Amino acid sequence: MNRNNATIFSVLILFWITLLSATSTHASDVTSSTPQLTPVTVQLNWNHQYQFAGFYAAIQQGYYQRAGLDVTVKGWQPGLNVVDEVLSGRADFATGYSSIIADYAKGNPLSLVMVSFQFSPMVLLSHEPIYDLKQLSGKLVMHYSNLQINGLIDKANAVVNKPIREIASSGDLNDFINRNVDLYAAYKTNEPYRLFKKGVTYFTLDPKTFGIQSYGDLIFTTQEKSQLKPNQVSAFKNATIRGWEYAIKHQAEVVDYIVANYPVKKDREALLAEAEATTIFVKSGGNPIGQVEPGKLLASAEQAKESGLITQAQLDALDIQSFLFNPKSTYFTQEERDYLDAHPIIKVANDLYWEPFDFVDESGQWSGMASEYFRLFEKQLGVTFAINQSKSWSQLIEDTQLGKFDVLSFAVITDERQQYLEFTSPFLSFPMVLATVNDVAFIEDASQLQGKKIAVGKRYWSHEYFRKEYPNIELVLVDSVQAGLEAVVSGKAFAYAGNIASINHTIKKNALSNLHIAGQLGKPFDLAIGVQKSEPVLLSILNKALASVTQSERNAIYNNWIQLEVLNKTDRTVWIKTIVIAAVLFTILLIILVVLQIKKRAQQAYINQINELSMATYTNILTGKMEYVSDRFAQLSGYDKSELLSQVHDSLRNRSVDDDFYDQIWADLKQGKTWRGELKGLRKDGSEYWVDVAYTPDIVHGKVKGFWATRTDITDKKHLEEVAIRDPLTGVFNRHHFNEVFDLELHRAGRKKQSFAIASFDIDFFKQINDYYGHQKGDDVLKQVVKGVLQHTQRAGDLMFRVGGEEFMVFCDLDSLEAFFNYLERLRESVEALQINNPKAELKTLSISIGGVFCHRADQVDSSTLYAMVDKALYEAKHQGRNQVVMQVV
Repeated sequence: MNRNNATIFSVLILFWITLLSATSTHASDVTSSTPQLTPVTVQLNWNHQYQFAGFYAAIQQGYYQRAGLDVTVKGWQPGLNVVDEVLSGRADFATGYSSIIADYAKGNPLSLVMVSFQFSPMVLLSHEPIYDLKQLSGKLVMHYSNLQINGLIDKANAVVNKPIREIASSGDLNDFINRNVDLYAAYKTNEPYRLFKKGVTYFTLDPKTFGIQSYGDLIFTTQEKSQLKPNQVSAFKNATIRGWEYAIKHQAEVVDYIVANYPVKKDREALLAEAEATTIFVKSGGNPIGQVEPGKLLASAEQAKESGLITQAQLDALDIQSFLFNPKSTYFTQEERDYLDAHPIIKVANDLYWEPFDFVDESGQWSGMASEYFRLFEKQLGVTFAINQSKSWSQLIEDTQLGKFDVLSFAVITDERQQYLEFTSPFLSFPMVLATVNDVAFIEDASQLQGKKIAVGKRYWSHEYFRKEYPNIELVLVDSVQAGLEAVVSGKAFAYAGNIASINHTIKKNALSNLHIAGQLGKPFDLAIGVQKSEPVLLSILNKALASVTQSERNAIYNNWIQLEVLNKTDRTVWIKTIVIAAVLFTILLIILVVLQIKKRAQQAYINQINELSMATYTNILTGKMEYVSDRFAQLSGYDKSELLSQVHDSLRNRSVDDDFYDQIWADLKQGKTWRGELKGLRKDGSEYWVDVAYTPDIVHGKVKGFWATRTDITDKKHLEEVAIRDPLTGVFNRHHFNEVFDLELHRAGRKKQSFAIASFDIDFFKQINDYYGHQKGDDVLKQVVKGVLQHTQRAGDLMFRVGGEEFMVFCDLDSLEAFFNYLERLRESVEALQINNPKAELKTLSISIGGVFCHRADQVDSSTLYAMVDKALYEAKHQGRNQVVMQVV
């Protein structure tokens, strides 16, 4: 090789080395710039199968990966509790049955992200057909404590002769096949096909037939994750929904992916059959995949209460909106969430001795109202608040000024403290009062304290207040409320100035019966939380955390610690002096009247607080006008107080309630009788509310002058009750409500010696609709029929119930057989006029058959006989050719 060729070769080698180096560097850069995926674990509540196709398809198609998530799906094992898996952190998300609403109501911090199934596929498999729940007498049922099955068993237990026996599910279908149990809880999309392939005869008992419905496969996480990582939860939810959309359209492809990647316990053919059966549960009508309706969850919660899974108190306290994940309502910004991640421990400057607000108890535990608020914050924020265990309040203030603590607990906003702290909005307020020995009479203002020693907590708000407003008053500085009160008892101080709640608490705790509250000063203790000025993000976080504390939580904390008493003792010395002076000088009476008036005003202030809590009003019995209206009742009713005070009490009547009912209450009050019950009210905007109300007569000298009304808002409770008695598909009353009111309505008519009209109608050949069009079309037809019937036949006093799949019952308030027959004919014609196609039926259009019974005297027949007669009349209407009315008379 000559020199020129060597030079050229060297240049080529150098070029290739440079090129490879650049390529390697570029590849390294590309690799390092690839975003790191966040690992996420999903815990299933059953074995791997198509039931969870949304997860698998989202993994297969890369939806999770593009959302920045690396998702692992874990299969179920016998004995595993999915709620425990999520709360322990072993899983980020899980699928659960509808009973997780009960877990949330019991206090578990869960957040519902979405649902896979719009209605639950859960059924009971039986060895024999079940036509009546009485057939469950003595049967052994194997199930998972699923809400639907619990509800069905509760209904059955009310009618069976022998108690139903229950056993926890083993997850092994052989327990049913081998007849180890009488009934076995299963998914309609899964086990029935497996039994069919094995040639095993089975029947299904569907809770939905008896009006028990709920969501299926609820996907949930923790409240902490939904609050602190809403973007991650939203990304997971959206990717899962896309997964379901793909799985529904590509069933075979997703089944093959499941078989290839997960330990499934059934073959491909069974998975394909499951996929075909699953679609109707995931995508129901026009409902978006994953959608959750709060009303349906409330109905499930009511069912949980009826099944004994939760108490009435837990149901009343249930906040469905807080249970539902809503990224738009997430409290914290990304900056705030980053702050919490970077500061897992936040130092709190807390008082050691300020009971009942902020103190450390004998066992060294942080206690009082402050500790309860901060524990709520810890649950919500996922951080720990580290407390002071040894320093006095004055030392804490100095250390906080030096920046050694992040937060100052339960403090009043003062000029001095605002130099180094920012404060949350005040959330508690208590008056500053003076505690003295019992011999001291009422102290009207601080001018009476000149020349006297006043004890105050060192560097407490009262200390700064006196130092600024009354610099000439000599102060005795103490480290605690107890030390201040002891200074008064020993005579070292004339009075102790402080917070009324802490003074009252300490007097009672230490049995200081020789002390009392002698006066009130102008400035209250408005309590807030102080945050270092250098921590504006933390201030924003704590303001949001405070705002998220519900009123019921605030009330619970308040009632747990605050027990204020009105000290209404008449000083014996004052009385003696008054009697002596009254004998000499009449003008002293004026002084006494003034003192009594002041005490009366103080007492009235406490009464007003009670009136506000109970939404009280006072009505003059002679004029009928309200003379006192609490702010809270004005807020409930939607009126201004001035508007209510100019109205008569009757103007708030709900016109849907009989006047006779209200008139009887009014008559009872005029006679001095107390009345209590539930009433429906009408707001200014026309909307309705419900209250549990007590009317108490105000009797003076034996005459009723007026009455007090105190109330509790039970609107949410009544809404729950309404949801529980309505058929969720058609909106008419359900069978449960029919069973409750049948006897009541019959007895009501019997007491009045009235007639009673009842009918049952059934949609002809409805099964053909379902078979020909599918169940979704069947649901639409049911809604059309009910809408048509209600538009053409419903009158005031009529009641309509859905008592079975396509069977309905109607109560009518009619006084003649002819009128009842014409009514039922119009009902039949209204359905016929809908002209709904039913190609498999004889008439090719939808029709109904009706059986009716007219009782001339409701007091001469019982409900069982009447029900049997209606059932027989309906049978005859169908047997004689359908699309007709058959009547019986009794």
